[in-house]
Amino acid sequence: DRLIGVQVRNGKIKHELLIDAYYTLFEEANKELTLSDPVTCTIAHHLADECVTASRHREAITYFRKAFVSRKKLFGEDNVYSLLAEYGLALSLAPTKQFREAYELFLDLITRFDVHPQFGPHHDKTMMCVISYVDVSHISGDKMSTEVYLRRLLAYYQNEKPDHEKAMAIIQELNST
Repeated sequence: DRLIGVQVRNGKIKHELLIDAYYTLFEEANKELTLSDPVTCTIAHHLADECVTASRHREAITYFRKAFVSRKKLFGEDNVYSLLAEYGLALSLAPTKQFREAYELFLDLITRFDVHPQFGPHHDKTMMCVISYVDVSHISGDKMSTEVYLRRLLAYYQNEKPDHEKAMAIIQELNST
């Protein structure tokens, strides 16, 4: 995977070819192993990641959902890989204007990441969920959640990354709500 990623970034492999290769690999794995096998779930997740990179979000949703549902059955909903597939799914839903589901998934992810031993409330992945949740909350008009999570983001940036430009943007946004 790392070698393939380097070759894509260096232009040695065209992105669409990589998606086609992952798609073929997924189809074969799904036929031989089915989605009840972790290898097939991993291939689905990689295919979804590549679809996101190519701005093919509807396709990404399909494969993130397959990976998430299968990993949740295989490993449980609090498994790191299940959570990462759910995160990818939530991120892919917003660009396709499926805000309600994205909103619910981000809220679920924040709750799970906050207490997860590998993440926790100050982990970058948790904070990325908070940022995405705030973005989706703006769209849904949920001002109460927006303010609560903006204050959480502000505390995070002031304590963890005080020089980060995001802190000033959050202060401005809080002043406008």
